[in-house]
Amino acid sequence: MEKLIIMILSIALSFNVGYIPTVKAAQQDSEIQEIVVNPDYSNEVGVESIVQDIQVSKTKQLVKSSDVLNSQTELVNFVRNQMKMRKESFSVKFNANKMTDYNNDISQYFTILMDLVLQEVEGDPYAGDYIDRHLKGYSMNGNYSLNTAGEFIVTYNFSVAYLSTYNQELEVQNYINKKTTELGLTGNKSKLEKLKAIYDCVRTNNTYDYDAANASNEQEENYE
Repeated sequence: MEKLIIMILSIALSFNVGYIPTVKAAQQDSEIQEIVVNPDYSNEVGVESIVQDIQVSKTKQLVKSSDVLNSQTELVNFVRNQMKMRKESFSVKFNANKMTDYNNDISQYFTILMDLVLQEVEGDPYAGDYIDRHLKGYSMNGNYSLNTAGEFIVTYNFSVAYLSTYNQELEVQNYINKKTTELGLTGNKSKLEKLKAIYDCVRTNNTYDYDAANASNEQEENYE
């Protein structure tokens, strides 16, 4: 998904504004900040409003990874799980030298990381696009240090604004699980049987508003 990216660089020491420092070239105390606004909501909600929500998320309780992560899979899973739980503020440290797609640029790798985080996960309907469509926007503050082995330890601090809370998500999931059981969608039923059960439920519990449909058609004819 294409994203509207607002680049904000907080540069320490002698860096010039507009230059994105790479890990190789940057001073150890440099810091990068990126703010990403979901374009699906930039017009309806407004960019300024979403950025304000992201700033509010920074004040929430910070969740930290317990250890320095040493594989890209661990890193992706950690960020994805925080977003699935609708955590608004979280931090993760990882060994950049051990990341598969790391290219010595903590800003570019952040883009790579988020593409991986938002990929579809087979068997998990609450990952991938489901997370993506529930993100209003997020920001990342990134910095790095060197460990005793001379490896780059990168820290990403996330602040995220969502369209739903974790409790709301639980409520939806519980309702879906309840209806799944009521409709008999569990067990060894065929796809056709499951589709028919869903169709029958929709047909039985919904009615067509002919008056509204006719009014809409008349309005379109008047515009013509």
